Amino acid sequence: MENQNSPQNSFSPPRHWIGTEELSEGYWNDPKAIEKRGQEFHDKPVETIDLIDKLDSKGIARRDFLTIMGASMAMASFACARRPVHKIIPYVVKPEEITAGVANFYATSCPDTGYGLLVKVREGRPVKLEGNPEHPMNKGTLSARGQAALLDLYDPDRTKEPMSGDRNGNLRAMSWVDADAAILAKLRAAGRVRVLSGNLVSDSTRRLLGEFLAAFNNGSGSHVEFDALANDEVLDGQLESYGTAVIPNYRFDQAKTIISFGADFLGTWVSPVEFMSEWAKRRKLDSKNAANAEMSKMYVIESTMTLTGANADERLPVRPGDELKVALAVAHEIIVGKKQSRFASDATVGNALSGYTPQAVSADTGVSITMIQQMAEELLKNRGKSVVVAGSPQTKSANAVALQIAVNFLNSALDNEGVTVDGTANPNVRPGDRFAAIEKLIGEMKAGAVDALIIYGSNPVYNLPKSAGFEEAMKKVPLVVAVSDRDDETARLADYLLPDHHFLENWGDASGRKGVVSLQQPVISPIHSTRAFQDTLLTWIKGGVKAGGLAGKVAASADAGTWRDYVMANWQATHHSGAAAGFELFWEGVLRDGVFGAKNAIASTSSTRAFRAGAMSRIPAFKKANADEILLALYAKVGMYDGRSSNNPWLQEFPEPISTATWDNYLNVGPALATKLGIQQDDIVEITGDSATVQLPVNVQPGMHPLAVSIALGYGRRNAGKVGTDVGMDVAPFIKVVNGALVYSGHPVKIRRTGKVYRIAITQWHNATENRPIINDISLTDFIKKPSEANETDPELRLHEIPTLWPAYEYKGYRWGMAIDLNSCTGCGACVIGCMAENNTPVVGRNNVRVSREMHWIRLDRYYSGSTENPDVVFQPMLCQHCENAPCESVCPVLATVHDDEGMNSQIYNRCVGTRYCQNNCPYKVRRFNFFDHWKSYEGTMNLAWNPDVTVRTRGIMEKCTFCVQRIRGAKDKAKDEGRKLLDGELKPACQQTCPTDAIIFGDINDPNSRVSQLRGDARAFRVLEILNVKPSISYMTKVRNKEKQPEGHTARTHGSEANAHKGANAEKGSY
Repeated sequence: MENQNSPQNSFSPPRHWIGTEELSEGYWNDPKAIEKRGQEFHDKPVETIDLIDKLDSKGIARRDFLTIMGASMAMASFACARRPVHKIIPYVVKPEEITAGVANFYATSCPDTGYGLLVKVREGRPVKLEGNPEHPMNKGTLSARGQAALLDLYDPDRTKEPMSGDRNGNLRAMSWVDADAAILAKLRAAGRVRVLSGNLVSDSTRRLLGEFLAAFNNGSGSHVEFDALANDEVLDGQLESYGTAVIPNYRFDQAKTIISFGADFLGTWVSPVEFMSEWAKRRKLDSKNAANAEMSKMYVIESTMTLTGANADERLPVRPGDELKVALAVAHEIIVGKKQSRFASDATVGNALSGYTPQAVSADTGVSITMIQQMAEELLKNRGKSVVVAGSPQTKSANAVALQIAVNFLNSALDNEGVTVDGTANPNVRPGDRFAAIEKLIGEMKAGAVDALIIYGSNPVYNLPKSAGFEEAMKKVPLVVAVSDRDDETARLADYLLPDHHFLENWGDASGRKGVVSLQQPVISPIHSTRAFQDTLLTWIKGGVKAGGLAGKVAASADAGTWRDYVMANWQATHHSGAAAGFELFWEGVLRDGVFGAKNAIASTSSTRAFRAGAMSRIPAFKKANADEILLALYAKVGMYDGRSSNNPWLQEFPEPISTATWDNYLNVGPALATKLGIQQDDIVEITGDSATVQLPVNVQPGMHPLAVSIALGYGRRNAGKVGTDVGMDVAPFIKVVNGALVYSGHPVKIRRTGKVYRIAITQWHNATENRPIINDISLTDFIKKPSEANETDPELRLHEIPTLWPAYEYKGYRWGMAIDLNSCTGCGACVIGCMAENNTPVVGRNNVRVSREMHWIRLDRYYSGSTENPDVVFQPMLCQHCENAPCESVCPVLATVHDDEGMNSQIYNRCVGTRYCQNNCPYKVRRFNFFDHWKSYEGTMNLAWNPDVTVRTRGIMEKCTFCVQRIRGAKDKAKDEGRKLLDGELKPACQQTCPTDAIIFGDINDPNSRVSQLRGDARAFRVLEILNVKPSISYMTKVRNKEKQPEGHTARTHGSEANAHKGANAEKGSY
């Protein structure tokens, strides 16, 4: 490399850092830190054993021992196993649709979200889930949790047969015949029956439940839907504002300005896969037309850093509950300050906003007056082309409904209602019931007014705080039947536990949005002696429960009268009317496509609802916050969500995108508060609130308000299974019931050091960058001036033509490469789980992650830039770069890693002897080594999840990304059979296929017309560590932020000495 002196330009690239430690000058001069960063491996055997012994002696040892030694090692690396020996039994009459070695794909639906799925089935067993391209909501993509749902099917801890219980957690097996007889005898005598379920997306299930309950006590039976993370406040706010309780469809693809008050719509809120896809459409840039470049601008005001906040152009950290103040300050600026709305003369509106001046709110929250005014100006400039949202647990303070009213008011005042906010044409149709319905049910149970309670797909004993009284109320119900996939916290306290099918074993339908209906079909026969909940209801109807309607007809039919028959009958009555084809052809067509009415199912416009100005009377008077009070917010992680999949090891070891932590929850504390309290990363602290006390390790999280802390929900399960039980701490006791609503946020807490330490298993620090320029980002204004600006260095670096002993290899056919657009990547992690499912990647457990032994082939690196109080965030998917001059190949003594004739760096497992030289010589640190034969501990049904197209690996073998070579071979074979070349975009690796934002593009870089070739030549394209001359096959597209300039505290990128590179580390802090 050579330096070409060039004049200093005005663009100042940001300096990126992994954690706050890197901002300390002492970090770079500390001999111990230097030694640790310079170690070839983090995992020397003797040191590792000593470390694990020390960690297990720090308290919380039982959870580590049970999870790692008993569970994770038993479930880890399920795909990393040798094939077990089985006797071969041939088909006598082979099913027509099955060809050995060739996968079949079946369309079905996700019962949680209503998304469309395609299930890859090999020899009768599902091995991979993908999104259904025909479905208008998820459009062929899927989230990390959606991908991981496959592993729940094969969970060995699923309940395998009916059980009876003594209400104290003791269960014994029984037959279905005995269970039905015992329950029916009590149901016939019961007059007051209640059903409590999770949120349902199935119209057929709702209809069946209604007909079943109508048979009791003159139709007085009731059905209540409860979801731990239900959006009750959205429903209440919509009801107050517009008179209808719906969850609108927010059209982020039509919004030029987006303001989110805590709603993590890219991570966990409402429909994140759908929202990510739409949001990303406004983030695409064309460098060739940079002068006219436009992209949406997103502001996020939140109390804990979420995935949405990390992707914001402007992020404003506040205390829990202060989102309302900022929203009303923006409304005040628009209505009172600028008088730019028809509501400007409304007295009710004026009174509600009077105390929320930008000056008062700025002084109280720390959000600058300039920023409040900027948001108001952006919204007015894009009237009718903006969207304002609020939600998620971290915003559910005592004033959660008032925040929703404020957001609804802003949308109506800005003419967004009916344009970017759709509350009539295609709203969300799975809102569930508000908590008031749960309170009413609990009251009836306590009063002895419930004779029988049937709980289906819900776990209220775990999800509700003890103060709600559900567990105590259950004891007063004579008959409690739990229909669940496992003996969870609620099921263990029931009289009977009836094991339910996994959704891949069951029929059904789903409607995640009005106008979008899809079918659910079984793709595997039931693995255990389970039965669909709906079939159980029909069985009871046949046994004497006198239900009418369609349920009575189906149950009384001469045929079997199954749940499938009911779904077909309901569809014939509801959806087939008016169809030209006969019902059989109609049914088969929908089964094949997986979705009914997909084309134009989601309307581009909807009718405008009138905002009720009187709703503004619900806005509380402005009140200053307690300046010394630390407030707690509870939130949901992208992977663990509310804890329903706690026993899924893929999700437990999935690095949370912001902290990159695995296996645990923790207390997020900002650097300023950590310093004030004298606590450090991994210190165990005691958090005490009005209703609970818990001890958790500390995660020092940049971007937190100095008086805000947060903890993830979904942990501390007592009865999840071997993997999920006793992982993390249960923080549901912090949830309060206030005025008929669950309050998750804004709880005052005290924090005390305990003197103990617990090392959180965080992955980000395993790949130190030594402050080298790994990632590029730029502001939109600088991009418009010069699209390639962020990729240039000062002084300029040019690559010498380095002579070699042999000529460069000429790739005459295909040459595979990839482009990753950092402007579209949200860091959701769908690619991580998709890769695990496709490539049989092992899970290693908490302690192995602690010593850098995680096995993910693709990782999501998270980098900060700017101040610690409010940094910018950028995510970078990092995988094998398939370098043309691959440094791993030259050091392997047995040629286990070699280049093939299509440009891929191949790993030959049979040759590998485990020297790990290649791992040490890889500058990208993307190679993974199998330290153990985890497959030896595997048992039961887990081995059914292996992908037979991918070789399983054993101890002593190195592995890494292969560009899904098995998919490449399959696609090439298909094209060869059809006498053609592969089409651009026809072949997608697992990471690209599942990506909701189309951030990953794969293809033939020898084809100048392919998308990947076009992107490689884009002015934003750069290759990581290109100065090493390894010639990676993966290009990244520079991250562009829609802001005028980079935040303060950024320093220019140089390639001088490290000492110079670290200057400016403690630059002036940026303000927000």
